[in-house]
Amino acid sequence: MASGVVCIDEVYEKPCGLVLVTDPNEDLVLDYYAAERMDEEGVHAFLKDLCGGGLAVRGGTTDGSPLYRDGKLNTVWSDFVHQRCLFHLLKEANRDILRAVRQVHRSLPKPPRRRPGRRRKGEPPPPEPLDVRGFLGRHRHLITTRPDHLTGVGRERLATLLEAVPELRVLRRFVRQLHRLVRPDQPPGEARRMRDVMLADTAYGAWPQLVRILDRLAGPKLEPFIAYLTYPELPRTSNHVEGKNRRFRLVQKTRYKRRKVHTIVNAMKLELMEQKRRWEAAHQPRPVLAPEAFQNLRSDRQAPSAA
Repeated sequence: MASGVVCIDEVYEKPCGLVLVTDPNEDLVLDYYAAERMDEEGVHAFLKDLCGGGLAVRGGTTDGSPLYRDGKLNTVWSDFVHQRCLFHLLKEANRDILRAVRQVHRSLPKPPRRRPGRRRKGEPPPPEPLDVRGFLGRHRHLITTRPDHLTGVGRERLATLLEAVPELRVLRRFVRQLHRLVRPDQPPGEARRMRDVMLADTAYGAWPQLVRILDRLAGPKLEPFIAYLTYPELPRTSNHVEGKNRRFRLVQKTRYKRRKVHTIVNAMKLELMEQKRRWEAAHQPRPVLAPEAFQNLRSDRQAPSAA
C-alpha cells in the first residue's frame, strides 16, 4: 500500500529520458515514464495518470529540475506539499563557497624560496614558516565540512587555517549558519529567523558567491527546502529515487542493449514484476492450523521413539 509520498527524478540516456517515481516510506517503485523528448507537458501528463490515476499523492521530494520548480506540481496534484532536495542545495552552496576559498587562495603570497647553501656544522636548522598557501590548498575542504563531521585533527587544522587567514572566518560562519538553517530538530519559524539573520549580515554582502546562495533562499524560495519541518513524513533528500536510478545505471554497464526506448521500457517492466513478486512473497499470509493439527503435533511429540 502506497503512503502518498513520492520521490521523483529523471535519468537522461542518449536516445531518451526516463522519469522514475518511488515511494520512499514503503520502498517501492511506483511508476516510470520513458520518452525520446522529455518535455514538461509529457511529464505532467504522466504524473496526473500515475499508477492509473488511482494514487492519492499528498507530497513529494524532487531535485531542482525546472520540470517541478515554481509550484508546477500543484497543477498536477491539488494541495501538494513540495520538498526540494537539501543535498542539492548544500552541494551547490559548497561549490560557491569553495569558489570563494579559491579566490582567497589566489590572493595569498607564495612562500619565500629557501636560502641557498649548506648550514654550518652544529648550526640548528632555521624554523620552517607555515606555507599558508599550500596548507589552504590541501585542506580547503575543511571550510565546508559540517561541524559534527569534523574529527580532532580536522578541528586543529581548521583552527590553524582560520588563524592564518582571517578572511576565511566569514565563510566558516556562513557554513555553520547554513547547516543550522536546515537542521531537522527545529520549528519552521526558527529556520526562517536564521535565514533573515543571514540576509541581514553585512559581511556576507562582500562575497558575490555568498550572495548567490542567499538569493536561492530569499523570500518564498526557502519554503520548499523546509517543508519537511511541517510534514515529517517527507524525506529531506531525493536519495531514495536516485538510488533506484543508480541501480539502473549499474545494470546498464553489463547489459549494453538497454540503450533504446523499447529496451529500457521492457527492463522497467521486468523490474516492476520482480518487485511485485518480492512484495507478495514478503506479505504472504501464514497458514492457520486447525485444532486437530495441534492435537496431532502434541501426540507426535509425546510418542516414544522406536528402539
